[in-house]
Amino acid sequence: LAGAELPPRPEQWDIQSGWTKYHHYADGSSYSEHVEYPMHDGRPEDMLVFDVETMPEYHPYSVLATAAT
Repeated sequence: LAGAELPPRPEQWDIQSGWTKYHHYADGSSYSEHVEYPMHDGRPEDMLVFDVETMPEYHPYSVLATAAT
C-alpha cells in the first residue's frame, strides 16, 4: 500500500453528498461522475483507503471524506 501510485489530484473537486469517481487519462484529460458506491469496471471495489476531515468545534460529524481504491 505504501508504494502504490495514485492518479493526479483533480484540479476541481465535485463537492456533493455521496460518491464521486474521478477518471484520469494518460493524455492529461479527466472527468468525474456521481456513482452509487465505489466501483471500477462495473464491479464493487475490494479495498478503500479513507482520509476523513473533521471539525469538532464546528460539527460532530465528519465534514469531508476522500477515498482511494
